[in-house]
Amino acid sequence: MHAAHGLRTHPLDLPLNFQQTKQSSVNMEGTQNRTPVPTYLAWSICNTLCCCLPIGIAAIIFSTKVSGANNVGDTTRAQEASRTAKILNIVGLVVGILLITLIVVLRLVLAKEGQ
Repeated sequence: MHAAHGLRTHPLDLPLNFQQTKQSSVNMEGTQNRTPVPTYLAWSICNTLCCCLPIGIAAIIFSTKVSGANNVGDTTRAQEASRTAKILNIVGLVVGILLITLIVVLRLVLAKEGQ
């Protein structure tokens, strides 16, 4: 207790109302509500259609694994699949950008040689 104001204080001598706490809610069945892990499904689909088909398909597979794990409440499995989907999406995006750049450069070089 802070003697001057009668407030409980944080160990760093900040009033408790400044201290942020993480709260979790409990649903009607008595189990904790969990924040769903991101699936990256839209990004996976976009990568499949626009960037790199094989890597995009793998990302979609892992994205759907995240959905399944979220549905059954397996947070650990969902986080692992989400991380893999995110990495695959980053790799697919980079590969797609490199391939598109390479194609554009090759077309410009070939067009210049054909003149």
